[in-house]
Amino acid sequence: MPRIDASELRSFAADLTRASGRAGILADKAVRATAASIVSDAKRNHTFQNQTGNLENSIGFDATKDTGGTTAVAGPTAAYGAFVEYGTSRSRPHPFMGPAFDRQLPALEQAMAKIVEL
Repeated sequence: MPRIDASELRSFAADLTRASGRAGILADKAVRATAASIVSDAKRNHTFQNQTGNLENSIGFDATKDTGGTTAVAGPTAAYGAFVEYGTSRSRPHPFMGPAFDRQLPALEQAMAKIVEL
């Protein structure tokens, strides 16, 4: 009966485990960096008149990491942030988060593409 040498399979499995761990770390960093860039962009490029600075100062992000990866949520904590972003029946919209996301998304896509190539 022929013997099967599984050492190459074990080595391949170990390489995949190391690569997936490294990819997860790199993806986490990319998501967090992109969220921070979105926040900076939104603060820098807003078009609304903000006399108190409350809305601008409330823009931030929270990131969480679990077995599914890293998730980041960016936006203002000021209760009226959505009214500024989307407008109301009495005021026109002054989008600041959506455009910041659109400008920063290509950098995240590029970072993720590089991770996949590793």
